[in-house]
Amino acid sequence: MNKYLFIEKNLEKIIRSNKPVVGLELNSISKVVPYPQSLNLAMEIEDIIKSSGAYPATLGIIDGKLIAGLTSSEIAYLLSMDHAPKISTRDISYFISQKLSGTLTSAAALFISKLAGIRVLSTAAIGGVHRGAVENFDISSDLQELSSTNVAVVCSGVNYIFDIPLTLEYLKTYGVPVVGYTTDIFPAFYVLDDRLKVEYRIDHPKEIASLIDTKWNLGIKGGVIVANPVPPACVIDRETMESYVKMALEKARQSHIDRKDFTSYMIEEIDSYTKGKTMQYIGEILKNNARLSCIISDELTNLYKE
Repeated sequence: MNKYLFIEKNLEKIIRSNKPVVGLELNSISKVVPYPQSLNLAMEIEDIIKSSGAYPATLGIIDGKLIAGLTSSEIAYLLSMDHAPKISTRDISYFISQKLSGTLTSAAALFISKLAGIRVLSTAAIGGVHRGAVENFDISSDLQELSSTNVAVVCSGVNYIFDIPLTLEYLKTYGVPVVGYTTDIFPAFYVLDDRLKVEYRIDHPKEIASLIDTKWNLGIKGGVIVANPVPPACVIDRETMESYVKMALEKARQSHIDRKDFTSYMIEEIDSYTKGKTMQYIGEILKNNARLSCIISDELTNLYKE
């Protein structure tokens, strides 16, 4: 795979030295925050990780190259693209062979993280089982990748636009542990719904790292979801969000939105209903998850030294 994967030199040294690294993807930013604010946010997240004693590894594909450790100019290039392609695992071979560029879904970021030797990926929220999946079988490839790739994902659960109870059942079926950090409630991104429960609550990052390490040492393949609640100031009332989702779903149906563009469409539509609040909140959520990712990555490196 070295033929396709390019790891930034300093990052490669950090990985080989078993120092804490946090993987990052840009799709969470690019689909919500316009350029150049998106670039400022991406750089701020990297700075937070550096100040926390870890090394940021922003991931992407440029000119058909899988890159771990994008430079600031490369990040700017991807974020400034008009309608930057969103690359999932199934798209990687096409983008490589055609020498194309784009940002990554969590699924593709997981795949590249594993190739590069990155153990922890930080993102806003993962994809899930879509509402209506019983009829259309629309399930995010994030879930399938999580079931087979040994990378831990720190996120604020699953976006409320998805069918979260079915998503949790899917994760359970495919053996992906869902750990709530300091919470019994599975976060639905901006929404806290006390009807949604995590399997395990763990209040200390060191114990979360121990669970991750134990799983992989046992030879049980697949990732771990560390569900980190959003900051209290970023919470949106469940009933309010549900009404927004239903309005957006109906508009998507009437507009015949393609399934590939569906998630981005829903996010943009709901942001308009909230008068831009979700765009304002995404930065705080990403930064909050990055901070926790640093601590967990550091605890994992300590375990690998033992």
